[in-house]
Amino acid sequence: MSVWLVGHQRADMIANQRRINGAGSMQAVCLLTSRHLERAIAGTGGETLSAPVPSLVIFDVDLLEAESYKPLDDLKENPMLAGVPVFFAVSERTEETDEACYAKGAVVVVHKQLSTAELLRAENTAYQFENTRLYEQELQTQAAELKNAKEIYRLNTQLKMRNDLLYKVFGRYFSEDIVDVILEDAAAVSLGGEKRHATILVADLRGFTAIGERLDPEELSTLLNFYFSKMVDVITAHHGTVIEFLGDGLLAVFGALLHDTSAQAQDALACAITMQNAMEEVNAFCRKKGFPHLNMGIGVHTGEVFVGNIGSEKLMRYNVVGSAVNICSRIESCTVGGQILASREALLSTDCEVSYAPMGEIMVKGASHAIAVFEITGIGGEEPCTLHKSFEEDDLSDISEKVMVGLFPMDEKIIGPGRIMARVQAISEQRIKVKLPSDSDVMPILYDNVVLVASGEKNEENAAGKGWYAKVIERFPESMVLHFTQMDDAAKEFVDTWLGKDKG
Repeated sequence: MSVWLVGHQRADMIANQRRINGAGSMQAVCLLTSRHLERAIAGTGGETLSAPVPSLVIFDVDLLEAESYKPLDDLKENPMLAGVPVFFAVSERTEETDEACYAKGAVVVVHKQLSTAELLRAENTAYQFENTRLYEQELQTQAAELKNAKEIYRLNTQLKMRNDLLYKVFGRYFSEDIVDVILEDAAAVSLGGEKRHATILVADLRGFTAIGERLDPEELSTLLNFYFSKMVDVITAHHGTVIEFLGDGLLAVFGALLHDTSAQAQDALACAITMQNAMEEVNAFCRKKGFPHLNMGIGVHTGEVFVGNIGSEKLMRYNVVGSAVNICSRIESCTVGGQILASREALLSTDCEVSYAPMGEIMVKGASHAIAVFEITGIGGEEPCTLHKSFEEDDLSDISEKVMVGLFPMDEKIIGPGRIMARVQAISEQRIKVKLPSDSDVMPILYDNVVLVASGEKNEENAAGKGWYAKVIERFPESMVLHFTQMDDAAKEFVDTWLGKDKG
């Protein structure tokens, strides 16, 4: 503890300095004349002191009376000296001198030559003030820390509210994994990306265009929302990420987008099987609501893709692009309802046993070679799964009479202009076998989609209004077998009539 002795009588000050220093707990600093005191208080701009901060100041009252300087005012104005106790030292204490000193701001009046009792009182006063100051500093520190903690809590609360809002907003348009990337990585919101090895899954509903024409917009929205909610849950559970919805289909990626896992192809195939099995619940919902029965096809392929933000600085989308995506989409387009087709690359990327059947090769636009595809019905591993209802061919019934149907080949979703008149050789509830003419310029190939019309329909305008679609699943030199993908009531009546006629 430091004590300032302020006066102009050197002998008295040195004597008191020795007594104070001798006490052991205090250190006395002598300031001769008010000018030295003024300099000590002023320090550097009033922010620091040229002498140690005192716990007690003892003034010689004769100095205060001899000069016009008012040191007590300076003590009160300096924040570092506010509240420091002040003793006045007098030559002789009387009631009148004590009252005069107290009137000038003294806390205690002592003799110029400190007695032992006065020295102890000075020590106790300085000790109490020092403890009080330390306690106040501690309180100020705690108050500052509390203020900082409250500010940090407030900022964290705001940040949490902001992130929750972003999750609610972005989460409705992106998967949760993509939202995490956007929120945690500033680079994730800029254009660009990188090449990665990934497994792609594309799923699509068969014949949904015709179904959409039978439902009003509200019913269509209800149906799709229920279907997508089930499919997204399955994809997420198998470590996949939904990239986008494609009308009545979806695109998902496994393994190399946000989760680096060697089991990406296995996850994708298991997911595809589980998705097909989940269609039972979707169709139970459709029966309850009076909606048409739904059939879904799934394609799976493994290859190199570009992963990142595609678009412009003003409008971008987190996407997966590349030939692997195009090939997967083409594989999916070759499926019929309830079927899963996977590429050789996807099968070779799995380490567990897979149940499959070769389905031949398909040609893909932009590919240098044909792609071998396989029908998937089950997969082993830690959580094996099998299709509840794998695609099975029903028995064809021969048609002895001459029954003709018109075939209009389709290019993607567009009905071609050329009609092929083919004779029906056999028919079942799911398939039809037809004999092809030898003089047609346009012939469907394996996995092509076609629109079927009764022999009375002469052009594609009439065909466009029909809901009878099929896919070529077997191709012979002079005939082919088609699997029905969508049938309207007229088509079902046609099939039932000939099945009933031959059976009856």
